[in-house]
Amino acid sequence: MEDCFVEKNESLLRVLKSRGLSYGDSLIADMFVISLYIILTVLIFTGGMALTGAILPGNYNSVNLFEYCKDIVFLSVMFASMHLFIYEIIYKRIVAVLTELLLGISLGYIGGCIYPISFFPDIIMKLSIFLPSGAGIQVLSDGMGYSADIFCFIIILVYSILFIGGVYALRNKR
Repeated sequence: MEDCFVEKNESLLRVLKSRGLSYGDSLIADMFVISLYIILTVLIFTGGMALTGAILPGNYNSVNLFEYCKDIVFLSVMFASMHLFIYEIIYKRIVAVLTELLLGISLGYIGGCIYPISFFPDIIMKLSIFLPSGAGIQVLSDGMGYSADIFCFIIILVYSILFIGGVYALRNKR
């Protein structure tokens, strides 16, 4: 249990670096694995809800499966890069886990994932589109047959680039 409170063990990164694998290559491998976890989790959750009839009642537009899966892949890259950035910037593991949980709940609430954004004041509704979760909800609504603005895709792309760049810079710094 006390392992959770110690600093990160970076011996694997050092071994990979000594074998000729760059930090960029290890970042790509980490992004791939974490993105796959996110994609599988979302697809299992969505499939379970679709089987139980908890989503997509008859009055909604039909889901364009290709658009929905494309959007999930696009979002998984952003959230995987955000996950890696949090774990790179915070040195203690337990603090990183708690930070990620608190950030996830906060961003989910303000972004409209937990509570409908239409119930918030106007300033929160305008601000939420600039958050990763708010832009993510807008992009996922595109896969459900609603139109999403290209601006949301640009926001997600910018966040992904910033987080990946931050992780790369932090790994090279050590």
